[in-house]
Amino acid sequence: PHTKPFAFWEWCIQEVQKEAPQTIFLSEAFTRPHVMAALGKAGFTQGYTYFVWRNNKQEMEEYLTELTQTEWREFFRPNFWPNTPDILPYELMGAGANAFVLRVLMAATLSSNYGIYGPAFEFMENQGNNNGKEEYLNSEKYEIRHYNWDHRNRLTDAITRINRIRQEHPALQNTYNIHFTRTDNDQLMSYVKVNPDGSDAIWCIINWDTMHT
Repeated sequence: PHTKPFAFWEWCIQEVQKEAPQTIFLSEAFTRPHVMAALGKAGFTQGYTYFVWRNNKQEMEEYLTELTQTEWREFFRPNFWPNTPDILPYELMGAGANAFVLRVLMAATLSSNYGIYGPAFEFMENQGNNNGKEEYLNSEKYEIRHYNWDHRNRLTDAITRINRIRQEHPALQNTYNIHFTRTDNDQLMSYVKVNPDGSDAIWCIINWDTMHT
């Protein structure tokens, strides 16, 4: 959407929501911050984020603080994706199950809105393109792939459990109620989410060290 005039989107979103007010508009735009902000102000319900490129505790805490504790919370609803059809992040290239579980767990608990591009993610495809870019080697953008949908692995089991926990805990259905708590280990990220009425709370501790988890 960032390649179209903002005025067009303002008009389009307004007209669609007159007829279908429950319509969700997702801005799939990895672009400059001020453009992402403008799309949010134009009326997009959710937006892609830089989550996929936040690769340590400090970066992630600073980014979530920006999204949830500054003016961004007034007009931007973040949607966290560990991967996309266009992006296999360097952090997942050659990575094992621990890294994939880490990324989906953070996406699902830091943000109320998250998604995965599967089955490439669910089957933990980790081979990057030989051109050095953050791209899949055998991308579904260029070929038809066939998968065994009955296949289960550690990651698919984890995703099932994570989604069940999200359903059971209203505190995880809110992005802006996050509070980071101090840890003495740079590999451990700790945060608490509490429902606005205090009826639900959940404490998450993330281990960034996927090699010794």
